[in-house]
Amino acid sequence: MSETSFDVAVIGGGAVGTSTLFHLADEYDARGVLFERGQLGEGSTGKAAGGVRNTYTTPVNIEIGNRAIEYFQNFADNVGEDLAFEQTGYMYLYHSREAEIEWRERAQHLHAFDVTTEMHSPEEAARAFPSLDATEIRGAMYAPDCGHVDPHSLTQAFGRAAVDRGAMIHTGTAVTDVVVEDGAVAAVETQAGTYEVDAVLNAAGPWAARVGAMAGVDVPIELLIRRIMVTSTIDQTTGPLVIDPERECYFKVESSGSMLVCDTGQDIHDVGDPDGATDGQVGYDYYLRTTEKVQRLVPALADLEVRNGWSGLQSHTDDGNAIVGPADVDGFYLACGFSGHGVQQAPVVGGAMADLLVAGETDRFDVGKLSLDRFAGGDPVESEGMA
Repeated sequence: MSETSFDVAVIGGGAVGTSTLFHLADEYDARGVLFERGQLGEGSTGKAAGGVRNTYTTPVNIEIGNRAIEYFQNFADNVGEDLAFEQTGYMYLYHSREAEIEWRERAQHLHAFDVTTEMHSPEEAARAFPSLDATEIRGAMYAPDCGHVDPHSLTQAFGRAAVDRGAMIHTGTAVTDVVVEDGAVAAVETQAGTYEVDAVLNAAGPWAARVGAMAGVDVPIELLIRRIMVTSTIDQTTGPLVIDPERECYFKVESSGSMLVCDTGQDIHDVGDPDGATDGQVGYDYYLRTTEKVQRLVPALADLEVRNGWSGLQSHTDDGNAIVGPADVDGFYLACGFSGHGVQQAPVVGGAMADLLVAGETDRFDVGKLSLDRFAGGDPVESEGMA
């Protein structure tokens, strides 16, 4: 293989980019190269909580979620690498009769797509998550098949497996331009030189709009900063990821016994330049407000210490769904704007992107529902919201 000529260049070394690179090499023996400006998983992927679910509202995302859960369950067989997938479930809390009716309707909708759910009383919810104060809620919807993975381990596994199959990865190598000739991709220019390619996948996360502009493609994403704190150990060893949409927060117990807590109500919106945007964005004020909010649901949180915290960028679209598929420039493809769902959707979207890049079509899910054209045509997908 020439080291400067490839079938596909993947821009972005997160979960989606490395998954696509792996599927290109594994299923098509395609000559693929990935460029990452930092290290693998250093961007949005490395700051994600790692949740995996199929409890979406739209059919295309439910299908991706179902397929992703199955993929994670069989990850070693699929990739040849070990990856822990802890299926501890997702549990959605509600506080009113009106909300209960909505969640029961959502459960019925999910059942039509073979998603298992259970409606929990406050007492049943507290048995699933023993530190929860049952008097604070009216009930919960529990989805036992959901769970979480470690985003860093996922990205590294895909990256190693891709390289083992002949792909190339260049970390610490920013792409500086996408060369378009006669309306088609011809090459990418990087800090390390120019590479001739037949196609480019823009999987650059928060930098996707910048990469799109290099090819003359407008990528309609907006950036927000989401912050997470990690506490000292709580007297609870396991439990589902608990989401309270009304109070805009979620939390779970880590395998170490620490609590991971996120207050989405404190997200920072309308972020401009992604470079350095998260510097200094998580600290005492965030910890204090988050603790005050979440300790109503988990009183023990008031006695725990904050041991760690971080902030990460998310790329959101107007309808809260990813942009997947080709752009108007021949050979330029998009897998971005995942709105917080990139890690969990990476195995399935990566496979679909490999299909599109090589075969020009895929049957893994209806990629047309997530096309860039939906924004120009005024046909957005139903918004998925925070959960």
